Amino acid sequence: MIQKRIIAVFTVFCLSIGCLCLRLYVLGSSGTELVSSDSHYSSFTLYNIRGDITDCNGRKIVGSQYDNYVIAKPSVQSLSALSDILDTRTYQSARERMSKGAPVMLNIGKSEIESNGNLLCVPVCKRYGASQPAQHLIGYLDELNHGVDGIEKAFDGILSSDGFVKARVPVDVYGKAIGGSGTEIISDMADVGSVRLTIDLDIQSAVEDALDKGGINEGCAIVVDVKSGAVRAMASRPVYTASRISDSLTSDSSPFLNRCLSGLAVGSIFKVAVAAAAIENGLENFQCECKGSCKIGNVVFGCSSNTAHGKVDLKKALEVSCNTYFISLGQKLGAEPLL
Repeated sequence: MIQKRIIAVFTVFCLSIGCLCLRLYVLGSSGTELVSSDSHYSSFTLYNIRGDITDCNGRKIVGSQYDNYVIAKPSVQSLSALSDILDTRTYQSARERMSKGAPVMLNIGKSEIESNGNLLCVPVCKRYGASQPAQHLIGYLDELNHGVDGIEKAFDGILSSDGFVKARVPVDVYGKAIGGSGTEIISDMADVGSVRLTIDLDIQSAVEDALDKGGINEGCAIVVDVKSGAVRAMASRPVYTASRISDSLTSDSSPFLNRCLSGLAVGSIFKVAVAAAAIENGLENFQCECKGSCKIGNVVFGCSSNTAHGKVDLKKALEVSCNTYFISLGQKLGAEPLL
């Protein structure tokens, strides 16, 4: 009798253990399938979707340039192809990661590489180019893709989105690329706004070229449509590179300062405006005696090196940039004609 009870208890115990093992197996298999279908990918963000900033003619000021990126799965063929286009340091870093079975994504710039089962070459839109037009006006982004300065900051609510374009490579539970499976490009093209400026890219480029060719290390230039008041170009120097912000953080020349919008004295270039106002108001024959300086209130304004130019007319004043003459001419004109 006792023996039968022992056998019955043992049988129930074995059945319980068997059911438990079966349950654990089912749960484990289900979990593995779930992870394999949803999570077992190595994902690389190619770029985040952000709205366009265009000029007055609808031409893109940002996001118009591309670099090539390659997503490589570990293989002898991949390493061989990459060795031909990468510098030694980048190649060694990629080789080390790939030796562990992990896929890698690399910026190969303008280089090209043929896509195959182990390599996928993808053109990726860059927000800023190497010589970004109107950099100070446009501003730049932080690591979360939000505007920090300029138009990027002022219209961040319009330009921002949660959209993205990613590449993903199937991997096993150890993060190693799975052979025989391709790299996928996935995207979430969220709705996003754009901003059109009054800037004209042709004029903007001409202004920036003039500043650079003229060797202007510190200064700015603005072009305004006198009829509408629309700003057609705005350039400040020195300039930073938005894709390498850290390079300019310690600079003593204040590359982040937009001199176009700063309270800086315009200097002798304003004499041209005074001369134009004088001609418009019939004072083109105005003359004065320059003694090297003149006093306005308690402030003395001197000419260069306090040089006395003697009797000066408009032509000579422009030629020698005589401060005394243009101060006297400005007083004669009054504020209204100058404004």
